[in-house]
Amino acid sequence: MVLQRTGDVTSSSCRCLDSWQWSPDLVVPGSTQPYVRVSLQPTADEYKTVESMFMASMASEGAVMQRIEKVENPNLLARYQSKKAALSERLSPECINEVQAFHGTTPDCVDGICKSSVIPYGKGAYFAWTAIRSHCYTEEDADGLRYMILSHVMLGYWTVGEPRPLKPGLPVILRGHHLTHGDSAIDQAHNPHVFVTWDQYQSYPSYVIVYRAPDCIHRQLSVQQEVMQAMKKWDKDAKKRARHSRRRKDTASCAIM
Repeated sequence: MVLQRTGDVTSSSCRCLDSWQWSPDLVVPGSTQPYVRVSLQPTADEYKTVESMFMASMASEGAVMQRIEKVENPNLLARYQSKKAALSERLSPECINEVQAFHGTTPDCVDGICKSSVIPYGKGAYFAWTAIRSHCYTEEDADGLRYMILSHVMLGYWTVGEPRPLKPGLPVILRGHHLTHGDSAIDQAHNPHVFVTWDQYQSYPSYVIVYRAPDCIHRQLSVQQEVMQAMKKWDKDAKKRARHSRRRKDTASCAIM
């Protein structure tokens, strides 16, 4: 997957919400429940697409799909589209970098996410490109079921490294070798695995995936640690480039003298 600063994500990885259809008649105006979760039929193309994305990394973990529910929340979707319009105006439509990514959660948090999206906590809201990474952050309910969210996420102007949004939403500023201020953070520029956002309306919880699977045996580093490590590597490489640049200047000065 390639994310762009001056263009959209590649067609092979762009799974945008523009082609995603919802049924507004399913949500009754004035209802105390602002959203509904509609179970998809296993024979539907939409079900098969989501299942394929999930099983691409979870089949080897012994995962068994139970059901896939489509989240119908028109108010939340409107806020997401409003945020998308704002990003489009500031960055241009080609630089929104909209992707679909997974978010592992606990059973008691599913309804809250469907109602208000993934609310940033700590250093942000975390998403993963593959389901296996998010699986390590799920827990079983009383019936042994696990829940994972597949969200549409707008990365906007991204930075590599530690999520430290002093002023999120502003263009990235280069200060020496250190990058700060962006719409999101990713773990690496080429084929990123982890995405961090700071605005809850930068993501929309499109689907709830309900499944069974064993505990994550080979528990990976937490996404916070991954991003922190990426930032340290970025900082180290940047310092190395700066030293190389200074040596080149010194060599050039000696040659002139």
